[in-house]
Amino acid sequence: MIEFQKHSLIQICSDVCINNKNLEILDDSEYIFFKKNDSNVNIYSGYMRNCQRCKHSSTSKIKLNSRPPFLFIKSIETNININDIPKNINVDGLNYSFLCTTIHKRDHFRAIFEIKNNLYLVNDLNKTMMPNIRAFAEIEPIIMNLPTTYSLFFLD
Repeated sequence: MIEFQKHSLIQICSDVCINNKNLEILDDSEYIFFKKNDSNVNIYSGYMRNCQRCKHSSTSKIKLNSRPPFLFIKSIETNININDIPKNINVDGLNYSFLCTTIHKRDHFRAIFEIKNNLYLVNDLNKTMMPNIRAFAEIEPIIMNLPTTYSLFFLD
């Protein structure tokens, strides 16, 4: 589905483990996630297991198979809102900037785009684009607290 952002997952476990940062767990992963821990939103591969060798809990880092011009990142939980999405991310040494995020609402597409430091809300039901939603958010702060589903970032 997201062929252009295929990547390998490299195991990260104990610093003293021989498998730390050199064991390729998966070589054809496509999905990248945002996960919120406390108030921080981080890139997350979805992989968490105990290392076969050292038995410590392990996670993984993402090693991109190419230099994709865009990354689609899925919010893994509904606790990530628009204010939580970072403006810039670094994946495998490449810097990406925020372009847009979608807001979940059943049978309804809404997205927030950032263009030249201005946020725009696109709504499919009434076919509108609301400019300057930062000003609107001061009147209706709930808009910035809606849960996100997918975010799109472009390569700097």
